[in-house]
Amino acid sequence: KHSIDAHPALGDVPVCCVGEATAQRATALGLRESVIPPPGAQDAAGLAATLIANVEPGTRVLWPRGDSARDFGARLEAAGLTVEDPIVYATRPVVLLEEPPDADAVFFASPSAVHAWNAEERSAGPAAIAIGWTTYEALDEVVHRFSMAIPLATPSPQSFTACLRSFFPSE
Repeated sequence: KHSIDAHPALGDVPVCCVGEATAQRATALGLRESVIPPPGAQDAAGLAATLIANVEPGTRVLWPRGDSARDFGARLEAAGLTVEDPIVYATRPVVLLEEPPDADAVFFASPSAVHAWNAEERSAGPAAIAIGWTTYEALDEVVHRFSMAIPLATPSPQSFTACLRSFFPSE
């Protein structure tokens, strides 16, 4: 069973989540109701701005992070928050044994996915869909390799579906 039973004091700690699904999961685990960035700002920058607006300077923030994530913590520290940021996972590229299949669009769920895709020499062609603005910004230097690029309005299945329909309205 996954809950905060082993650490009941966490039930009183304020929580800030990037999206509704994560907030619902946090509540189901026994954490307080979460503060969520508004639609269109559900990315690292929006999460940082929302958190900064809801806490006092000097507040300690726990940010379990991946080994390549840094921007979010830097934004919080610049606003006078104290960031505890243990690395809880590592991003490692996977060596593909064969080329990925042809596709009309490629979905990128993180900046590291963009970097991994671009480590290979690929010809231009498919559309690029970024889960949010941080990932979209990672596409900036390689956008010429795609027929078009767009970030999702929110990191949700509904936004992904709407994005695909905007790319491919007749399908």
